[in-house]
Amino acid sequence: MICILGAVLTRYPRSLLTIISVCFFLSGFAALLYQTAWLREFSVAFGTSELAVAMVLAVYMGGLALGAAVAEPLVGRISRPVLVYGLLEAGIAATALCVPMALDWAGTLYATILGNQPLPPDARGLGQSLFYLLAGFLILTIPTGLMGATLPVLMRSVVREDDQIGPRVALLYGINTAGAVAGAVIAGFFLLGSLGLRGTVWVGVAVNVLIFVIAAMATKHFPAMHAIPKQSASTSAPTFFADCLQPLLSTTRSWRESLAQQPAWILPVMLISGANTFIYEVLWTRLLSHVTGSSIYAFATMLAAFLTGIALGGAAAGRFARTRRQAANAFVETQVAIAAISLLVFFFLDELLPPTKGLLSNVILAASVLLPPAICIGLTFPMAVRILSPDAPLAAKCTARVYAWNTSGAIIGAIVAGFFLIPGLGFEGAIRFAVLVNLALALAVATLVATRSLPLKLGLLMGTLGIALLVHPNRPDTIMRGSSALVSSSQSGNDLYFGVGRNSTVRLTELSNTYGLRNNGLPEAQIFPRGAPPYFVGWNWLTSLPVAARPEAESILMVGLGGSLALEHLPPTIREVHVVELEEEIMIANQLVGPLRRQDPLVDPRVSVVINDARNALRLTSREYDIIVSQPSQPWTPGASHLYTTEFARLARAHLTPDGVLLQWMSASFLNTDLLRTLAATLTNVFEHVRLYSPDGTELMFIASAAPLNIEQTLSRAFSTPELAEHLPVVGIAGRENLLAALLLDEPATREFAAGAPLSSDDHNLMATQSRYLQDGMSVQDLVTSIVDIDPLSNPDFWADLQTTGEPIDYLYLSTRLIKRKGFISRLPGMAAAIHDSSQAQLVESIHSMVTGKSTSAMQQLRNMLIADPDNQQARYALVFTQLNAVLTGTGSRGLLAEATALTGVPAALLAALSHERAGDWPGVAALDGALADARIPDTWFADVIRIRAAWRLQPGIADKQTLASEALLLIDKQFPLQSEISQSILIMRATAAAIVGDAPAALESSAQVARQIRLTLKQAQAARRQLTTGQRKKIGAPLETVAALLEAHPEWRQEPRGSAVFTFVDAVKNQALAK
Repeated sequence: MICILGAVLTRYPRSLLTIISVCFFLSGFAALLYQTAWLREFSVAFGTSELAVAMVLAVYMGGLALGAAVAEPLVGRISRPVLVYGLLEAGIAATALCVPMALDWAGTLYATILGNQPLPPDARGLGQSLFYLLAGFLILTIPTGLMGATLPVLMRSVVREDDQIGPRVALLYGINTAGAVAGAVIAGFFLLGSLGLRGTVWVGVAVNVLIFVIAAMATKHFPAMHAIPKQSASTSAPTFFADCLQPLLSTTRSWRESLAQQPAWILPVMLISGANTFIYEVLWTRLLSHVTGSSIYAFATMLAAFLTGIALGGAAAGRFARTRRQAANAFVETQVAIAAISLLVFFFLDELLPPTKGLLSNVILAASVLLPPAICIGLTFPMAVRILSPDAPLAAKCTARVYAWNTSGAIIGAIVAGFFLIPGLGFEGAIRFAVLVNLALALAVATLVATRSLPLKLGLLMGTLGIALLVHPNRPDTIMRGSSALVSSSQSGNDLYFGVGRNSTVRLTELSNTYGLRNNGLPEAQIFPRGAPPYFVGWNWLTSLPVAARPEAESILMVGLGGSLALEHLPPTIREVHVVELEEEIMIANQLVGPLRRQDPLVDPRVSVVINDARNALRLTSREYDIIVSQPSQPWTPGASHLYTTEFARLARAHLTPDGVLLQWMSASFLNTDLLRTLAATLTNVFEHVRLYSPDGTELMFIASAAPLNIEQTLSRAFSTPELAEHLPVVGIAGRENLLAALLLDEPATREFAAGAPLSSDDHNLMATQSRYLQDGMSVQDLVTSIVDIDPLSNPDFWADLQTTGEPIDYLYLSTRLIKRKGFISRLPGMAAAIHDSSQAQLVESIHSMVTGKSTSAMQQLRNMLIADPDNQQARYALVFTQLNAVLTGTGSRGLLAEATALTGVPAALLAALSHERAGDWPGVAALDGALADARIPDTWFADVIRIRAAWRLQPGIADKQTLASEALLLIDKQFPLQSEISQSILIMRATAAAIVGDAPAALESSAQVARQIRLTLKQAQAARRQLTTGQRKKIGAPLETVAALLEAHPEWRQEPRGSAVFTFVDAVKNQALAK
């Protein structure tokens, strides 16, 4: 390689420019590798809050500016600039290797100085901000300073003639930025996922070393350059203070003379331009993230598109910057173009949205939005250098000066954009501000630098004033309502709150049945309104499942506030909860919706919220907790992915009491099987005992502890506490059967499942690089398939251990709970084979046969069970109630009717009550209420008992109507936590009871739920392209007519917070159902 390069340089001396161009391309490539890796490493060390990220970016840009500023007075004296450039690259490589070690030291010092606090600290204090700034400055100043010096040094070697200034700086600037584009793409799409953060840095180091070797070889073939005389450099290179400020302060010159066409005015212009460029970058990136998402790949796509535009503009700038006058005039036009294009793109942003989702769509969208204005932005730097440079010898010095000013502006933009401008003005206000800045810069350059005519200056002034007074862009609602996910891609409804925070954009919307909370377009929570039926949702278990494991627990640390759903059903035995939330706007939205929701957790005196990054908060407190609940949404995002690593698991364990429990939430839709195994392996690497539950659909909850987690065996300890005995059934944990139905992996199965899987770490964060950010990951059936060989419910040893402790298992109830989970039905045969009790195994087999369409076989199995065990009431109930109509009409077989007569206890009372109901004998039903009241929540017949006990209390003409309706409402609400879906008849009963007792919110929300179910039925028919007959439509719409009549009888309910919305929704669905 050395011989080849030497031969090329000897034979083709003009190839120096080509070699420098290649080197500078590689230099830009390496710089973006470092920036990408360092941003993530600093986020791990100091947190992912916008404050931490902004401070690191500011320090990074500050280092570049400092490097250029230091190079400015020295560059003219360098006789071998290519060699010096190579040495700079070698220095970058050496210092880059020191950054990880320095970060480790800084982290230790950080915890020493600010740590050991009694409670998790809030990040809005001054101490953390100052430490971020100081640590970042000390760690990054040398490598970034060396980077900042490279362009001025290279300019010294390639500019020999005056007419080369503009074209050569444009060439190098464009090539370096093109290398940055390659670095952004390669790092984001390949290196971070395959090599991790440290591996990515090593690739950058290797590239820097390669550049040094090439530069060292090349410098031997070119003569040394003559140093520029110091006096000439200092007197001829324009400076802002000497050439702009001093004349203004002079008493011998008029203001007109002082302001007349002075090239040095381009320096403050580039300062402001650098800040404005960063404002645009943050603005577009945050806007597009609603559609592209916040994954590594989405960020790399947007950054690459923006840098591509700058590279193209930079490379093209040479054509417009051959002379100072040409460059100044073109600079004015470029600023106007940036303003016009940016405003047009913002106005038509919604129309630019692609019809599909995915990587290609993201690339097209990013290119459409970012590329046009970025091309114009890229033109400005070479033009500014040409404006400032009087001649070729001073080109390098002027390049350094412009670069320092421009990059210093980027520091301002990094802090102002995300912290003040966008949160304060919103996206529409921020774009208006940035456009006005561009027009003001154009006017300033036209007046102070360029020789433009008076009409143009007046036009720019009028245009600036016109936009300031008349142009008020609207918020791009289509893109703001968008989502990067394949599901739930849009959200209609009335906005209750829209907040642009420092970390994300938060939207609270009133939907037909819930309040929807979204964070950067992605679903954060569905919040149930006041009066909504208390449906079971998996989030109810976030605090209750670990309390079931540790009934003595009193303190909880919760990572992520979300919609506060996990706090709605906070166990009464918990005395304090500390919530750490990254985005303040999330808390504000929760506070706003508090009075409107079913229950407002933030008014609970036990709950306190701090705004901080979770790892940062934990690192700085010495507090230990009985339970830590980690529920960050969207695990691929920078603010969440580092909460699924071994380092976070160790940090959590260090802040748990000796037998404390970590609950780690995850949605299976974000995972594939390999990533689920990685998550299990990451936790088992830190905790001795880990289990996996799936309480609802694809919601996953890992619980981990240093002490054993035999929850199913020890649940009786929780129920021995009166407060928990009352609380746990409310959240759907009425007995061991509910836990068993949700159990995917016990402790041995978790270790077997995790065996051999790679760990997710800060360095190699697999959650960030491999998560299914389109939410097209595992289904319920995929979950069951992934554990089929290690399913604890199919393990005889598991059942042997379980049956030695606690109450007997109700296998009929357990089977029905698994059936409700749909995809879990396939677990029944394995469970039947593993159960030691043959009669119970037959019962499970018969239930499976029944739900899989083998009813004849199921009935025969139940009869055989009763022959073998005549006292088996579960089998008898299953046999009788699956043929209930034949029993009630007396048309069943003699054997079936005999079995019905043999029922005892609550099932017998229920059968008698159903018979009275069929005959319209409601007093007869009422007479059986005492016997029916003995039904327990885990009983299979509990839901039927509740329905008939509520029904007789709501019959017309009954005495003491108010009291009985109130009892009926309480009874109905008891079954909701145990059901994923409630029948329309129960919902109508609930609405009726609520109307009688004057509970308008409950009546409204029950009515809305009826309408929701019917709308879903209509959508399913439409999706199947099934035409409904008039009779079918009438049957489907009948419940809505009942509900509508109830609402029409209470027009005053329209004044309720959601009254008008519910009335409108019910009426719309009724019209749709009954439409011909």
